[in-house]
Amino acid sequence: MKNKLLFLIIVIELFSLVLIKPIKNKVYRYSTNVFKSSNLNNEKLENYVIGVVAAEMPASFSFEALKAQAVAARTFAYNKISNNILNYDELVNDKGQAYITVDEMKVITYNDKPIMSYYFSVSNGKTEESANVFSNQPYLLSVDSSWDINSKEYEKNMYMSKEEILKKLGINENDLRISNIEHNSSNRIKSININGILYSGIDIRKKLGLRSTDFTFDLEENQVKIKTNGYGHGVGMSQYGANYLANQGKNYKEIIKYYYNGVNIKKL
Repeated sequence: MKNKLLFLIIVIELFSLVLIKPIKNKVYRYSTNVFKSSNLNNEKLENYVIGVVAAEMPASFSFEALKAQAVAARTFAYNKISNNILNYDELVNDKGQAYITVDEMKVITYNDKPIMSYYFSVSNGKTEESANVFSNQPYLLSVDSSWDINSKEYEKNMYMSKEEILKKLGINENDLRISNIEHNSSNRIKSININGILYSGIDIRKKLGLRSTDFTFDLEENQVKIKTNGYGHGVGMSQYGANYLANQGKNYKEIIKYYYNGVNIKKL
């Protein structure tokens, strides 16, 4: 109920958009009949963005942070459609899009082309170089986001048995041996040797279902304590960081240009 009331306030400020309860990592389908055509159409894109409003960022976040998230989400969708990566029918099944007002229907560009505006929940104190996760992009550089450490989502512990870890990694042995851990410039795991096999941090995160690639293993007698810092792939805009900057008086354009290097914000 609290989220709905907070969201109602935001909706009023956004000139009577829609009220949707935030659902983490779930796309809310709205008016999917507008996606039948494959032609790029601003009105259809707007309806899509409205349809998945608040799917990623909590409604309690600052308005400027929500606006920054909206522009990033719109750009991500626009990039996929304009480059024929996804059509509208496929886009409604894609993850984590947000919203913005019609008057502020804008996208983020680099060299006059919409960027891959990746975003995530909470950093480990720095955002990640895109080359370490996706393809190398000049606008997706590592920047300081040290305020993220104050998020309640920053540090989490989980426990797994050694047997479970070995099984998930496909290692048919009884003992767990960890060595040669290499970190990258943002202090995330670049590579790690487990039982003689070299894995990337991304591989381990995926196989073990970890929150981030900034993790440590603490081997105990029958189980392993796994501590993670941050939540998400770390590339692009930190959603918690965007909210922090908004609370510090930054507007959405300043937030976007902080997390995406050398970009412009243009109307469609």
